[in-house]
Order: sequence, then C-alpha cells, then structure tokens
Amino acid sequence: MKNFLSLIFISILTNFNAQGKEYDSLLLEKVSVAAVKENALIGTNINEKCQLENNQFFKPIHNSLRHITIVTDYILCNDGKANMFFEIYDTQGFKYIRDYDLKLSENLNIDEFKVKFSKQTIEEKTFIHNNINKIIDFIIDYGDKKDKEEVVNSIEEALNPFTEVKKYGLGIINYNATEGYSATGADFKIFNPSKKTIKYIWFTVGGENPVGDLVKSGGKYYRTLKGVGPIESFGVGSWSFDYVWFTDLIEYLRITTIKIQYMDGSIKTIKYNKNMYIGESAYENFISAVNKEEELTKKQSERNLLKNGSNIFEEVELTPEFPGGQNSFISQIKSNLIQNEYGKSEFSFIIEKDGSISNIDAIGDNEILNKDIIQSIKNIKYKWIPAKINSTPVRYHYKSLINIY
Repeated sequence: MKNFLSLIFISILTNFNAQGKEYDSLLLEKVSVAAVKENALIGTNINEKCQLENNQFFKPIHNSLRHITIVTDYILCNDGKANMFFEIYDTQGFKYIRDYDLKLSENLNIDEFKVKFSKQTIEEKTFIHNNINKIIDFIIDYGDKKDKEEVVNSIEEALNPFTEVKKYGLGIINYNATEGYSATGADFKIFNPSKKTIKYIWFTVGGENPVGDLVKSGGKYYRTLKGVGPIESFGVGSWSFDYVWFTDLIEYLRITTIKIQYMDGSIKTIKYNKNMYIGESAYENFISAVNKEEELTKKQSERNLLKNGSNIFEEVELTPEFPGGQNSFISQIKSNLIQNEYGKSEFSFIIEKDGSISNIDAIGDNEILNKDIIQSIKNIKYKWIPAKINSTPVRYHYKSLINIY
C-alpha cells in the first residue's frame, strides 16, 4: 500500500505540475495523498469531547482508487490526553478521521507531516479549500485512465482465443448434444474469423454414448447438418437441430468436418481440430469485457459532458456545501449588511463548478434590503464545495430565504 501511495503521489505531482500553473504547484505542496483503512469511520465534526460526530464510512473519490484520499489538515484535540485527527476529502466534502485510520506514503515522515499542517495559516487553509477540486478532478481523471487501461487489457486478453483460431478458418464456441423424447438433437455456436461472410455451413457430426463409442441410428453413425447464415466477418452464429438421432443414448458430439460456403460463392472444407474449440466461458469473458468497455465509455462521456458543459442543475446527487454549513452562510450575509433595513428577501445565485458564485439576485418587498443582501453575498470570500453528479462538479442553482427583523 505504501509503495502504491508513493506512485500515486508522484503521478499526481508530475502530471499536475505539467499544467504549468504556479498556484497548482503551491496547492500540491500543502496537501498529501494517503489511504483510508478498510471500514474506517469518518465524521463531519470533532466535538468538545474529542469525538467524531455524524460518523459514516469513507466514500472514495474514485472506485478504482477505493482507499485513496487527500489530506488537507492535522488537528490535535486535547481532553486530558492527545487525540489526533486528520482532515481529509471524500466525495461529499471535507471530513475528519482518526490518525490511526490513515496510511501515509512511505516517503512521508509522520512528524514532519504533522508539523507541516500545524503551521498552515488561515489563508493557506482557505486556499486549499477553495482549490481542492483541481486535485480531485485530476484524481478522477487518473482513475478513469486506469479503468480504461484495465478494460483494454482485459479485452485484449479475452480476444486471444478468437485470434488463435484465425489460422483454422473457424472457431467453435460450443457444440452440445441436446435431449429430446427418445431422440437427441445438436446445438452449435461458431465464430467466423475470416474476412468473408458465411452463407451456409455444414457440420458432419456423430453421436457418442457416455463411454465414447459412436452410436448408430437409422443405419448411420454420422449426420450432416446445414446451418443458414449470414454470419459476417468476426461475427457469431448459432443453430439448434432437433431429432438428429432417434435414440437417447447419445451424450456427446464428435465433429469430423465442417464445410463453409461464403457469400462470394467460394467453398472451404475444414477438418475439425480440437484447437478450434474456443469454449463458452471464453465467449462470455469477451462479452463481459466489451460490456464493461461500453459502460465505462458511457460513464466517462457523461462525466466529461458534465465537466465541460454549461448546464445549470437544481437536482443533483450531492448538494453544494458552504464551509461551516448553511447557518454559517446566513450569518455571514447578516454580518456584512450595511443598511439598517428590515424585511424578508428570497435570494438566489449560481454555484459554479469551482465553488465560486455568480448571477446573484434577491427579491423582496424592501428593495434597499435586496440590494444590500446582493452586495453582502458578493463580499463573502469563502467558496462553496460545489454540487456533484457522478462525482463531477456541476453548476447549481441555489435559492434560499432570509428574514431580517
């Protein structure tokens, strides 16, 4: 885990600094990458008894980096004995965790780590809170990249059995004897590795009893069964034949030859080779890998659309959060008011993806109070933790009511 954390941190440091922005480098100097232990509890607050409040399980920034978090502060709480906590970031914002529930990268000295955070000024902490999403976005992109690499590798691995049969001209995904009333049928599923489309295919096949001997039915050991296409290049086809043998003694099929007629009229006869057999499990593995790739592409496309889009949302998975909460925000509005006016006003604004606000408006009977509230909100320096959909910050239309009396 420690080596992995070091690699993650180095990757973030290298790639994030490559953006060439001075404040990005400054941001990285003031935070650290760590791992949260399995089933560790985190809290939204630390009370006067040095206990975590509103406990919950850690929610990872990215599913592929299940325990990775960003450490932004170190807190020493003294109720007669030293209780140590770290401030960390999860998908819902800044939370607190006991120091023993956190694993640090091996390139970090724990004492230096604590000293670094304890020396942070209020301005530096505000800077971290206001810009943390820059790192979070990178971690999400980093996790998406790892997911993509994993899916591509799994598809390549799943393709190997299908690539191997190209030299035979055909792959057999499965073939089975099927039970009927005093009769036996046959099922076939094939893969076409050629560049040509199959028009017809003929299977010459015999039936074996449980001990591997051929069973004669109607005076014949073998039957030739015809399947109708088309089966396009790199496509899959399947056929089911009933009442091939009028006996229920057959347990297995024995294929001897396969004849193929392509749409261009050419014909190819193939002698069955056991290396042509792909297997149903290999086919299912491939389908599963392809489905994962499609799901991942869709998810990442939706995330990129949210990240780059200008849509404003009122319904989100995670609502925005002001440092200190809603009550703290209302208190700051009231404390910034200049005019000595009274009344009720409904205000609204857009919380941008970086936590800043825009398009401030206020409606109420007292126009002087409305204008004063707008100016008061503009004077608040702290940014919000933005709303999120699929762990991606989005623009959010925020509305609330304030009563001055």
